[in-house]
Amino acid sequence: MRRKILAAASAAALILSLSGCAGLLGGLQPRNPVTVEDGAGGQDGGSDSEAEPTPSPDPDDEAEPDIDYEAIDQETADAISVIDAFWAAHFSEFYEGATYSSPTDYIPYVADDLPTCGGEEVVADNALYCIPDNTILWDQALMDYLYVNGGDAVIYLVIAHEWGHEIQAQLSDEAIWTAEELQADCFAGAALYGASDDGIFQWEDGDTAEITNALTFLADQTEWTDIDSHGDPLDRIDAFNDGRVGGVAGCYPVE
Repeated sequence: MRRKILAAASAAALILSLSGCAGLLGGLQPRNPVTVEDGAGGQDGGSDSEAEPTPSPDPDDEAEPDIDYEAIDQETADAISVIDAFWAAHFSEFYEGATYSSPTDYIPYVADDLPTCGGEEVVADNALYCIPDNTILWDQALMDYLYVNGGDAVIYLVIAHEWGHEIQAQLSDEAIWTAEELQADCFAGAALYGASDDGIFQWEDGDTAEITNALTFLADQTEWTDIDSHGDPLDRIDAFNDGRVGGVAGCYPVE
């Protein structure tokens, strides 16, 4: 069941605004299932349980996993709409005199056809906000893997985290934490819970556990989400909770 509860007119407007750049959300081919044990995290960036995510299917198994690709694409499109709607409604409230701008593109990709960020090829099995191009990109196979093994809430976490880096790109240096990855986690918590308060996002049973598991897994398991840049699992969970409890204001640097 889809969780987004945007009014029909607003949802239609958002979908139209994305149609020129997000047609790829219909699904790229080939769509290779991820069988590695790495998770996602921001390249530039991208809650109460600590259970390990279900391991990926054994590649030697004859049975193909039953993956609802259409549902994954729809959840991703919904996550983009929800996060964009939150920041569009509230950015100027938090940053007086500043004008919010959305990313210019949302780009899923596959490992054998890697896109570029600022002229440099991105890496496979990743999700990132590209500062030079003002785009959010993700490996579609990785997003599929996270959805199947981590739950649909992880899709929203990944998009909200990378969007946090997009917000950082619009801020003065004084408003950015030294630990930029943790601030992006904080912005993710602020945006998701803020969108829930606005009535445009609906939390479901198990979401907090899915997000906690994902933050724990991503802090521990991937080569680009090491402790030096992203913090350890408790750091990531604490940062997300700072946004949950304090909203965007809770994501400002501490004086």
